[in-house]
Amino acid sequence: LENYAYSLRNTLIDTSNASKIGPADKQALEAAVEHTMTWLDANAGAELEEVEAEQKQLEAVAMPIMTELHQAGAGPDRGFAGNAGGSQLHLKEVD
Repeated sequence: LENYAYSLRNTLIDTSNASKIGPADKQALEAAVEHTMTWLDANAGAELEEVEAEQKQLEAVAMPIMTELHQAGAGPDRGFAGNAGGSQLHLKEVD
């Protein structure tokens, strides 16, 4: 969960993504990441179920924003997500 939150924070900081995330989405994601980081600091001994619940809350905010961002052509999946580059992926079976 901590790695996921830091990854989202880094995505927000990345200047190549700045114009692709609307101000309301950016504010919502920043608030969700900050909430998660504060929660993690305050709940270091949390049970797995609690951590999973917190991650689902963060994902509920982040997933629509990140999906929109990747569809706009940003991020590490650029050119591959949804075969956006138009190239064919061929797999060869190896014995």
